[in-house]
Amino acid sequence: TAENLEDIFVPITVTDNLIIEKILVAVDISHTYVADMTIKIEGPSFTEVSPTQVTLLSNKCQGGDDVNAIFDDAANPLNCNVSAPVISGSIAPANNMSLPFAGKNAIGEWKLRVNDSYDEDGGQINSASITVCTLDVITTNPSLTHSEIVVDKNTTHTISSDEIKGTTTSELSNIEFKLITTPLKGRIEKQGVVLSAGDVFTQRQIALGFITYVNTEVNSFNDEFKVDLISVTKGWLPNQTIKIRETTALSSSEIFLEGVVLWPNPAKNVFTIQLPNSDTKKVSIGLFDLQGRQILKSFEASKTNTFTKEINVENIAAGMYLLTIQQGNKKATKKIMVSK
Repeated sequence: TAENLEDIFVPITVTDNLIIEKILVAVDISHTYVADMTIKIEGPSFTEVSPTQVTLLSNKCQGGDDVNAIFDDAANPLNCNVSAPVISGSIAPANNMSLPFAGKNAIGEWKLRVNDSYDEDGGQINSASITVCTLDVITTNPSLTHSEIVVDKNTTHTISSDEIKGTTTSELSNIEFKLITTPLKGRIEKQGVVLSAGDVFTQRQIALGFITYVNTEVNSFNDEFKVDLISVTKGWLPNQTIKIRETTALSSSEIFLEGVVLWPNPAKNVFTIQLPNSDTKKVSIGLFDLQGRQILKSFEASKTNTFTKEINVENIAAGMYLLTIQQGNKKATKKIMVSK
């Protein structure tokens, strides 16, 4: 019934992928004093933390009973009838209800919410429905931006949108990732549940920190998994490989560069790199954050028996970073903590 200090609601489920141009909301409510009621429509969560609510009707038509109407942004304003139902036909809502949802996917659970803050009078929701008018959307294939995911041994790594990001030119969709092959050295989990080939996760779930890569390895390793990307308009980007590398792992063409030391670690303003120099090739130094973004890069001549280089991190944010030192095809990767 609709005599309650809290909202009551009717769930309305949309099962099709429909890009919203406008919506119509039909309601049939028996109520002995319509002016007591506030009626709202609430959309699915989309990509927001809290779903959007729009007020359709609030405290109108004093003394009248019952509502049997269709709310339509293009309709005429409300004109109360003299007899029940006091509100009927096609009427404009109190607030535009299409604009907040335009361009979004209608799929999911909507809610018609009704509140009656007053005692004595009451009623019930007999029926409620939503009509979705759609945009003519051209199917666009998604694209993928990704970097090699760098992880520690025997740990859980939360995959970020900086590491995997699926997009489309229309920006309408929450991209889905369908697992084609799973990692061999670790596993992909969604909120602690292990995913198998054929399972799906979304870009929104990545952004919320729900997707993790878990490994129990004790030795250096490389890993990978493959995904298909699917947009809301059924665009498809198949068989994309996501590479994973343990912090100290090297590619097949690299040889480990021995003897590299650095101090202090943690470093506040400056740290020093030192390595024995048995090669005349230049030394390449790179500093990366844990999302694979390069913070600084340096090429230095190697002229003495011991190569020494000071790195200034005074203007770099506190946190963990990966330092790569390469000379020819020899390479070492070290972790450095910057503290403030």
